[in-house]
Amino acid sequence: MVSVLVLEDEYLSAELVAGWLRDAGHQVVGPVSSVDSALSAMADHKIDAAMLDINLGDFSRSFDFAFMLKAQRIPFAFLSGYSPRLMPGDLRACPRVAKPLARNEVIEVLRHLLDTQMARRLPQS
Repeated sequence: MVSVLVLEDEYLSAELVAGWLRDAGHQVVGPVSSVDSALSAMADHKIDAAMLDINLGDFSRSFDFAFMLKAQRIPFAFLSGYSPRLMPGDLRACPRVAKPLARNEVIEVLRHLLDTQMARRLPQS
């Protein structure tokens, strides 16, 4: 079973995404609404992937957390209405699901993240 962290500060969006992921057979860590909560969740649970809202309220953003996931080689996608042009250059090419969110797109992006991660782990022949 794949464990997916959901970092989203809007309660309804968080619960919606978490429900879609559970319905697709994934274990959901969270949802959590802050980077501090996400770090605590990661200390308690192994995660295989993450879905991150960019704007977490109170002028907080998830970019530093995304850089940490990237360094740890944990695949993630952004859930946001932000234009990629407003993101740090190293994160512009990261997968992104535009808001308003659509179930099929969220599940497909996660599937792509996991397939890509699995392909990187396979030995080259």
